[in-house]
Amino acid sequence: MENVRAAFLVQQSSGSTPQQLREANTWLESFQSTREAWTVADQLLSLTDDTPADNANSNGALTALNGGGVANGASRDPLLPSLHVFAAQTMRTKIVYDWAELPKESHAALRGSLIAHVVRFGQGPGPVLTQLCLAVATMALHMDEWRTVVPDLIQALTTPAESATTKLPCLLELLTVLPEEAENFKVAVLPKQREAFRQAVSAAGEQVLQLLGQVHAQCSTDLSLMNRTLRTLASWLRHASLPPSPLLSSPLLPFAFAATASPELFDAAADALVELVHYAHNGNAPEQLVGAVLPEVLKLQAQYDAARWEREDEDEARALCRIFTEMGEQYLHLLLTQRPEWALPTAAAVLRGASHPDPEIAEMTFNFWYILSEEIAGSGRALTEAQKTEYRQQFSETYLRLLEALRALAQFPPDSDS
Repeated sequence: MENVRAAFLVQQSSGSTPQQLREANTWLESFQSTREAWTVADQLLSLTDDTPADNANSNGALTALNGGGVANGASRDPLLPSLHVFAAQTMRTKIVYDWAELPKESHAALRGSLIAHVVRFGQGPGPVLTQLCLAVATMALHMDEWRTVVPDLIQALTTPAESATTKLPCLLELLTVLPEEAENFKVAVLPKQREAFRQAVSAAGEQVLQLLGQVHAQCSTDLSLMNRTLRTLASWLRHASLPPSPLLSSPLLPFAFAATASPELFDAAADALVELVHYAHNGNAPEQLVGAVLPEVLKLQAQYDAARWEREDEDEARALCRIFTEMGEQYLHLLLTQRPEWALPTAAAVLRGASHPDPEIAEMTFNFWYILSEEIAGSGRALTEAQKTEYRQQFSETYLRLLEALRALAQFPPDSDS
């Protein structure tokens, strides 16, 4: 472990030569591939400002499992933050690429140590927490014997009740990365093992939905936790791991739409709504979920107008245009064939984006107009010729307004010399 510290001293010393910096970096990279790195990374993660120097090499997993704490505030050891990040990255890398080095009987001890480290770094730093959570998720993907990973983590990090709130950041981060890790093909596992992991995660979808609902109900004033809740919801929607019926009745749906009005929550809410649009389209939800999503998305047009004309906030307008366009593209076939009363309102929402003076925002809508034109005037096979004729008449005014918007985009700006 002292060799790792010495390499970081070289990296952070203003007197180090370029050659010394290269050698230190090369040594650290090569060290990560050694068997010793397992133990050293665990020991480094257990270090705190209060760790006596003579015990630094012997605490390891034992300190983590006994709940050693990370000192609050700025570290008195200037190397400690870098050592923690390096150790977390090393642990993650070892689990991804060198899992076969570990005997099976050591899996449970490493799992306990990692979860203890996750709890210790639950309040940050963020890079350390993220790497540790990814390490736990990758471990779960490897371990056939740990198919109860989601309920186990929820149980471990929500008890005892008096400390549950302080553990919520790490629990939500774990739940965010778990379904994503099923699609990490850098992890060499058999296809049947990956599929078993997917199914195990998906089986816990309703439990996760209930947990997120409870977090929202009890911690709604904590913006950091609400951001994490929306990120977790987006992750599970993206990987189709939530049951449709409980989702339809969940308070998380109105919360996600309402959160777009909060500047602090807007980005996370917009991402969650895009995933919700995709989820409702991909055959994972009954038609009534589409019916519940679409009217609420259309209500966001007023917010788009305010973002464009009053606040002149291009980022907000871009995100809302993305939601409108994704909904239009995903639902268009359904609307034209089954819910025609929503087709024109949906096109009107997308047209708002097409009329934005920023070409990057307007161009986001182009694929929708191409799909629509193919369906009502091209080679689309979803409609009869009579239906196509009727829709062309209905959309004629919309396309005239689209042409006006495109003409405005194609014009040179007033101050142009051309």
